Amino acid sequence: MEQNQRIIHSLAEITSSIGRCIKTFYGSYRWAKAEITKINRFRTGHCYPELVQSENGKIVASCKGVIWSRTYNKINKKFIETVGSPLSDGMTVVFEFYTVFDERRGLSLVITDIDIDSVIGESARAKIDTINRLKSEGVFALNKNITEPQIFKRVAVISVATGKGYADFSAAINENQYGYKYFVPLFSAAMVGDRAASEITAQLQNINAKKHLFDAVVIIRGGGGDASLSFFNSYELAKAVAEFPLPVLTGIGHATNTTAVEEASLRSFATPSELANYIIDKTHNAEQNINALVHSIHQTMTAIVSRNQSRLAAENRTIKIHISNIINNNRQKLRSTTQRIHALAMQKINENRRYRLAFAVKSIGSSVKNISLKYLSRIDEIQQSLANPKKRNIGDIYSGNAKITSASQLQPGNIIEIKLNGGVVRAEVKDIKLQN
Repeated sequence: MEQNQRIIHSLAEITSSIGRCIKTFYGSYRWAKAEITKINRFRTGHCYPELVQSENGKIVASCKGVIWSRTYNKINKKFIETVGSPLSDGMTVVFEFYTVFDERRGLSLVITDIDIDSVIGESARAKIDTINRLKSEGVFALNKNITEPQIFKRVAVISVATGKGYADFSAAINENQYGYKYFVPLFSAAMVGDRAASEITAQLQNINAKKHLFDAVVIIRGGGGDASLSFFNSYELAKAVAEFPLPVLTGIGHATNTTAVEEASLRSFATPSELANYIIDKTHNAEQNINALVHSIHQTMTAIVSRNQSRLAAENRTIKIHISNIINNNRQKLRSTTQRIHALAMQKINENRRYRLAFAVKSIGSSVKNISLKYLSRIDEIQQSLANPKKRNIGDIYSGNAKITSASQLQPGNIIEIKLNGGVVRAEVKDIKLQN
């Protein structure tokens, strides 16, 4: 083509022409599927997501998106209420859009709605519907609010006897390193297929009829994909779990999303073995707490006995000092009395006539000697009693109206009265040790 025949368009003419074509052929609302690699939300509230399509790990198409702030708020609220999380990077979504072409910004897909079901799938939708229904009925959190016992010793197991999950649970619970013994009868139910939900529900009803025999119920099965676990999102089964009067623990072998039954149970575990280890650990922790309590009680009792022994020793020393003081006082009184008697005797001697002097001296001397011997003998008895506490006579003892002079007269359980200076002590005989 020669120079004078060439037509040169301005950039604005080209972009305007492209814009008219796109508006003509793609201006209406359509649906598309793509991955949001980055949300790109601005302070204005508008979002400009980056949309891509990948095949075999490679990006085969990409485009800019636009979600206006009002639309984004509506979509995001729906995600939070339904999925439980906001619209975020990495999600693959089916969305409604219309196409715009701006001469300066280029091509953009204006997103007006996102299909939630395309994000969560049918199984997840069933889970969400079940949980929302249980919450609206006010029963969703009933099992979660049950007070968990300190230990699980009697556990009803719902599983299938031939399943790997049941085998793993049984091995862990019965061969635990501490040697704990558990009562874990199996209530067999299908763990896959259309009958699973109804059979598990029936076994829950069976266990409920004898709930006084158990501390808890566990529902276990081996691994499986989300599709094979869909029956755990059954409304009837989840409600039976939520309303069950005993703690329900689940151990369903999968590492992806949880199910409605797991959400409604008191506790859920990723595997049956993990559930078994939790039961064992609770028993071990309770045992350690009991041992610590016994040790604390022993230390407290030892301290009390030690304090009482010290107090008894101190009182014994006080009694010895008191008795010694009494002896010393009596000894002094004896000397004083002897001196007074002697003075009286001398006075009588001087007053009597000479012919009765010899008789009076002899009579008074004999009396003085007898009194002295009596007091000295009593002092010797008291000193011997202090030297030998076992032979100490602390007071007269009576059982009823009979005076007790020998331990062989008493039996355990007898009530005795000990008459002491200043009062009477009543006591019960606990033990008798006779001396040969």
